Amino acid sequence: MLEAAANNPRLRAVVSEGAGERSLRETLLHGPAAALVIPQHALLTGAVALLSGDAPPPALDDVSEEIAPRAVFFIHAENGHGGEELNPTYFGAAGERKGSGKSPRRPTPAGSTLSPRSTARES
Repeated sequence: MLEAAANNPRLRAVVSEGAGERSLRETLLHGPAAALVIPQHALLTGAVALLSGDAPPPALDDVSEEIAPRAVFFIHAENGHGGEELNPTYFGAAGERKGSGKSPRRPTPAGSTLSPRSTARES
C-alpha cells in the first residue's frame, strides 16, 4: 500500500498499518542481525521475481521517502512480526509531515484492539 500511495499524487495523506517485509531489500534493513536469513530471503525474492516475471518491489524505506511532501502516519503492533519492527525505519525515511503510533495490544482483523485474553476466548 505504501508503494501505491507513493505513486499516486492525488492522495493527500497516507495511513500505513503494520508495513513489514516484502523482499530481501527489507531484510537487509535489519543489518547484521539478519545475516542468517539473508540467503533464504535472497532465494525467495529471486524465485518470486523469476516466476512472476516482475522485478522485486522497491524497499519500503525508499518508498516512504517518495510519499513526501504528503503526510504519512505509521501504525504498528508493539510486538509485531513479519517486519513490523521496521516501522521506525520507514518513519525515519519519511518526510517532515509524519506521525507514528504503536498498538500495545494485538490488533484484530476488524481494526479494534482486544486484550490477548479476550482474543484467545474469541478464537
